[in-house]
Amino acid sequence: MARPEENIIYQRGKFWLAPDVLSDGSLRTPYLTVFWYERPPTRRIRSRSSRTTDAAEAIAFLDRMYLEDAGQGLAFCPGCGRPMAHARSYLIADAIADYRLEVGDKRVSADSIAARLNNVLDYLEASDRIAATCDQAAALAEPMREWLAAQPVKSRSKNGTVTKTRPRTAATVEEVLHQFRAALNHAHKRQRIEAPPQFVSRTRREVSPLRLARADVEQIAAMLRWAADPKWKRRGPLHAFLIGSICTLARPNAIVDISTDSGRAQWQGNLLDLNPRGRVQTKKHRPIVPVPATLDHWLVEIQADPKSKGWLCQVAGEPVRSVKTAWDAMRNEVGFPKGPEWGTYILRHSLANLVRARGATQWDLQGQMGHRVAGTTEIYAAGTLYITAQTALASVLHDLESIAPEALHRRRTG
Repeated sequence: MARPEENIIYQRGKFWLAPDVLSDGSLRTPYLTVFWYERPPTRRIRSRSSRTTDAAEAIAFLDRMYLEDAGQGLAFCPGCGRPMAHARSYLIADAIADYRLEVGDKRVSADSIAARLNNVLDYLEASDRIAATCDQAAALAEPMREWLAAQPVKSRSKNGTVTKTRPRTAATVEEVLHQFRAALNHAHKRQRIEAPPQFVSRTRREVSPLRLARADVEQIAAMLRWAADPKWKRRGPLHAFLIGSICTLARPNAIVDISTDSGRAQWQGNLLDLNPRGRVQTKKHRPIVPVPATLDHWLVEIQADPKSKGWLCQVAGEPVRSVKTAWDAMRNEVGFPKGPEWGTYILRHSLANLVRARGATQWDLQGQMGHRVAGTTEIYAAGTLYITAQTALASVLHDLESIAPEALHRRRTG
């Protein structure tokens, strides 16, 4: 079988990806095919169908074949079949592809990992260094940092159209460098490169100012009143988000993940597991927290509502993964300051401040917020789980009920 160079879509090591074309120019199969030259004694070209017509999926298929073929790939010794510790034969692009296949794409944060590593590839392409090898990574770190800082962050619609741009913060630049280091560290652990990465990514504390803005009880009550207005049904997801945030002190992405679905095993009577069944915990630990009466009433109504499908934050039964649009509208109409300090995270920061000021111990507050992993004894003794934090939170909820009557309820009755 010939190897027409113009048909090759992607190549790595001995493998190349191309359409399977017959001698008359027609396709043998609609699927893209992986080809490779087999060594003596056969000396022939072998092939394997990727079973897909999508180029990205077929490239990932070839990458998996490359990694499984320990005796033939460029990063392995052709004599003994063991991985070669030699960065010069290992491209940065290959290290990123292998890291995603073996680690990144299997994690809960796979989308974020892919986005950060795509920024690395964008830099390599823009600087004409797509063929750079891993031993050149340290020399590229600082130019990459400067290039990233000059690139705006783009928000896109579902069809891929850019709808908004904003300056890239120093923190997001360092997140890309941090993820790049993780990919190189993975390559080092797998003995594909000689040494771990020789550059350092800066911590968030080094590049981001502390967020000192806090909302008081009156401001949180104003949020609730705006979101609970029965004239605007579209505010429902934001209303639910506010209730979940106030009652759990959880991170925004954990709030939109709350469901009463029994298969997720989250709501367990007087406890709520913020980490649904099957989700692997990350460094941003999602704890098991007590369920205040306010949130319990919401969950009971949601479970009884056949249209809800169990989600706390939902529209017509479908989960809502972000309330940013409604949040921005609320912030503008209520008159809160603009800027990142007054984003959705301010609820978590503000409630932590209020609860601590009302007597919650540092130990209980750390457990409630996921900054400390609870021990088995604490979980078994559910009645005393973060008791000082819960007492202080009950005081905050009481004040909110006094300032904004009925705004804490899912259905307004008067």
